[in-house]
This record gives sequence, C-alpha cells and structure tokens, in this order.
Amino acid sequence: MNVVLFGLPENRDRSVWNREVSDILRFVAGRDVEISDAFRLGKFNSVRVRPVLIVLKSSWDRRLLLANCRNLSNCDSYMKKVYIVADEPIEIRRKKALQRMKDQLSQSNRMLKLLLVVVSCLLMAK
Repeated sequence: MNVVLFGLPENRDRSVWNREVSDILRFVAGRDVEISDAFRLGKFNSVRVRPVLIVLKSSWDRRLLLANCRNLSNCDSYMKKVYIVADEPIEIRRKKALQRMKDQLSQSNRMLKLLLVVVSCLLMAK
C-alpha cells in the first residue's frame, strides 16, 4: 500500500515537507488521505531531489491516488512538477527494467536493419 512521490522540493524541516505531502495527497484524492508513514529515500543532497516513500493505511487510498495523479499537471504551484507512482517490489522493478532494455535493444536492431536496407538501396542506385 505504498506510493512514491517524485519532484517534491527538498526541505530540511520535516514538518514542512510533511505538510506539502498532505496537501498534494489531498489535492489528488479530493479528500484527506490517512498516512502511516512518509520518509525521504537516500541521503540528503542539495543538487538532487530525493523521492518520498509514503506508506498509506488503505489500499483504496492508493488506488484513488494512482487513478487521479494526472490532476497534478493541472496545478499552477509546485505540485505541477510532482508525480506519483506505485511502489513495487524489487523483483517487479527489475523485470520492468529488463523489459525496457529488451525493448530498446529491439528498437535499435530494427533501426539498424532499416539503415542497412537504405544504404544497400543507395549503393544499388549508383
């Protein structure tokens, strides 16, 4: 029942970004969302923005957030740069990453074959 929030600006004061997380979740869900825990992932780095792992109390809230997270793009505030994704087990993330790599390799192989056909056609035309 976890979601990961990306793009929330860094703030060393935990109460500030906890309030921002609550505001974001309230905006997306259209109501208050009960949170068990929320914490930043990784070490603080002033250059990069760390994601926030949010542990929800209800799987219904998770479904509601994931279904309506596209509404964040309609905001005019800092929320416009924020996006929400489902937190998945490491095995599933690895499978998806492997599939993305396979798809990219397949796409580059298709492009290479197309390029070879074009080059051979150009050579035959001479």
